[in-house]
Amino acid sequence: MDAERFWGVMDKVLHNIFLMLLGISVFFAFMYFVDTNIDPLKFTSNMMNMATYKVIAISHMDDNISVTISNFCKGMPIDEQAACVVSQVAPFYNYSMHNDTFTYSPDEYVEKGGGVCRDSTVLYHTIFSRMGWYIYYDFDVPGHVFLIITKSIEHLSMRCIIDGLTYNCERYEI
Repeated sequence: MDAERFWGVMDKVLHNIFLMLLGISVFFAFMYFVDTNIDPLKFTSNMMNMATYKVIAISHMDDNISVTISNFCKGMPIDEQAACVVSQVAPFYNYSMHNDTFTYSPDEYVEKGGGVCRDSTVLYHTIFSRMGWYIYYDFDVPGHVFLIITKSIEHLSMRCIIDGLTYNCERYEI
């Protein structure tokens, strides 16, 4: 490659990097002006964490425990499903710290007898997703994660916060 062509390619690469950084800056500025309570760095971190957790959960949707509990609880009325899932997870729940780089899969969670909040949220994600719930990870508490799940059928909508062995559900008539 001759020098002129090399610098032409480098010019295009640098131009694209500049446009990307400009786009990111505009995005952060937009987020700040839309709501000054939004911390753009925290927002970006939460989005990346959520994507990571979702990839882990989706790759373990067919773990034995996820299939068993979701099949057991999915026939329940919508306003009883969260209670059913939490009661089925309770025998395996044992909050125990580990410093493993990766989150336990649902089957590892059962085999090892629990884990940290990220392990139980992945387990809950796999179960509730199999039952048709929409999943949102909440990272607002520093060093902690829990789920917010929603589901609507006919004229009823449910929104639940699932955290460890606690759940709080709200029922909405549509």
